[in-house]
Amino acid sequence: MNRQLLGNFGFVHFEGAAPRRYFLPSAEEMTALDEATIAGGVPASELMERAGTAIANWISNSYSREICITVLCGPGNNGGDGLVVARILKERGCSVIAIVVRSSRYSDECLEQIRRVPGLCIFEDSSVEWSKRDISGEAISEETLRNIIKGSDLVVDALLGTGNKQAPRRSIERVVTALMEERQGASFDIISVDIPTGVDANTGCVFEPCVRATTTLTVEYVKRGMLQYPARAECGDIQAISIGIVASPRPEYQAVQDDALPVWRRRRADAHKGDLGRILVIGGCEGMPGAPLLAALGALRAGAGIVSRVSKRSWQGSDFLAECMCEYVGGNEPCFTGDDVTHVLSIAERFDALVVGPGLGQDAATRDFVGALVDGLQGSQQPVIVDADGLNAVATASKNLSGLRAIISPHPGEASRLLACSVQSIQADRFVAARALWEKIGAISVLKGAGTIIRGAEGGRVIPFGTPYLATPGSGDVLSGILAVGCLRTQSLMDAATLGAWIHAWAGLRASQQTGGTILASEIADAVSEYIGKLDG
Repeated sequence: MNRQLLGNFGFVHFEGAAPRRYFLPSAEEMTALDEATIAGGVPASELMERAGTAIANWISNSYSREICITVLCGPGNNGGDGLVVARILKERGCSVIAIVVRSSRYSDECLEQIRRVPGLCIFEDSSVEWSKRDISGEAISEETLRNIIKGSDLVVDALLGTGNKQAPRRSIERVVTALMEERQGASFDIISVDIPTGVDANTGCVFEPCVRATTTLTVEYVKRGMLQYPARAECGDIQAISIGIVASPRPEYQAVQDDALPVWRRRRADAHKGDLGRILVIGGCEGMPGAPLLAALGALRAGAGIVSRVSKRSWQGSDFLAECMCEYVGGNEPCFTGDDVTHVLSIAERFDALVVGPGLGQDAATRDFVGALVDGLQGSQQPVIVDADGLNAVATASKNLSGLRAIISPHPGEASRLLACSVQSIQADRFVAARALWEKIGAISVLKGAGTIIRGAEGGRVIPFGTPYLATPGSGDVLSGILAVGCLRTQSLMDAATLGAWIHAWAGLRASQQTGGTILASEIADAVSEYIGKLDG
């Protein structure tokens, strides 16, 4: 088992053999994996028995046998899993009350389990047509339901599974509402089976009402939506429970973990700075000279041998980084213009990787500069990191970067401009947005945020940890410098984006631990050195 601390996000526990244990299937992909397992000779009823047994084992190992447990079961296979849990815990002598919601339809597997659980309670809802009159059990009212919940030490939520894509309705809505209202001021834990009821497994969106779990015991694989907010907050600690589901077909996304990171080429014992890469930062303007310096600092802390930035002499003020050299272009304009492109391209030829964007500003002349620069770099083999105002210029000019070896690293606002949609649309389904960025812009896309998503030709990856303190001015500039170095120390742009985003998240968490709270972008860069030392060691 791999247990990974997720900073302020909570814990996630992956089980199984690497790399398959890090798969992050959507609901549809999980269904395909289930079906492939069944087609391989494992009956659906056997999978349900395995899932319920594994969850019951986890509960037995984590809680005292003397506690009072309530298991809330829906009409589908998620409810069937819960009924197996209830039956096995009862057989072990635990105090368990199993409650099934009244429904007009039950899955065959759930119905089979209903008939195997003694002392079953049925939560009545007069608005639901009762089609299974042969099901025996004690009918209970909402008042009785609430009293049972209040008397519990542990409640198991097995109401709705990963296939649900709408708000809980009718009897399930009433049960969830009762559960969460009785939770206020109470001390009982809630364990959700597979996914909390009310969470969208694909997007991470949360419906109302929704179960807020203490722990989510997810079957075989963590579902991708569980690692995005707001769902992440509802899942509590996440524990994958392996039951032997096959690993093919491979899901589109997978989590990034420290025991399965891309290879970082170590610094040789006899290395000199010329061996370690030359990075050029093309950014800044008269009003924002600091952003390119933070990108340069990120590159230096990530181990670049030589870092320079392009500037104009008239912009020079108090901002200064002794270790960063400067290349000057002529003119006294407050920003880069189209007239600077030829000179900047001639400078860029001497460098191994480029960072374009930090602090450029959004002047119309700057947008023209970026557009012409992108055109001039077409066909170049230099990796190019485009971020910040470079992305805004790309969005305005509707540029495609497929002719470059490029990585883009937008935050949701920049992504919304690139895709000509609202920020709300980006955040409503960050997985779809990351794929759309890759397809439209033609570059490896690093969609920043809580649960950063990387998307390229071979699929996607998710950074499942971090800290809200990474939301600090200049944080993204530091990331762009790290990404540039990663392009020179890994096997591919996808690996560079993955490892760069991981290092950035780790450094933000480390810096916030050192300060005890808020951090500066320069402190993120300083913490990068520690992780690079681990990679080079």
